[in-house]
Amino acid sequence: NRQFGNHTTWVENQRDMVRRDRNHPSVILWSFCNEAGCVPEKDPAEMEIAKMFKDASNEADPFRPVTANMNGGIGNGLTNVVDVQGFSHRNGDVYDSFHAKYPEKPVVGSECCSCRTYRGEDVTVASRHVLTNFNADCNSEQNG
Repeated sequence: NRQFGNHTTWVENQRDMVRRDRNHPSVILWSFCNEAGCVPEKDPAEMEIAKMFKDASNEADPFRPVTANMNGGIGNGLTNVVDVQGFSHRNGDVYDSFHAKYPEKPVVGSECCSCRTYRGEDVTVASRHVLTNFNADCNSEQNG
């Protein structure tokens, strides 16, 4: 959903999107905001708005979890509203420190993986369940 805020139409848009797409087997979770729009801790009233978006999603599809594609405010108020913590273009150490602090909260790379955030997987190692990085140009960019 592109519009996050205190507007009835935007909450209805979330509900309508979930109803429309809930039968797609490729949908694994719902997101109600994107990056800069995911910082409701700036205004405590916006936490209630986040709950409205989550409730609208759960009403239309009670079976899939809700996330937010966050690139700031991770671990603050919105973390307590979403079922799965979403990360936008974060390095691996951010995931690790979040997991140490919130070991029961599932996480997802909701928007990744640019050359600056991939973990350097240059070759497939089946025994470690590692697939080759798909950004072929990253190696030259990161190695000078």
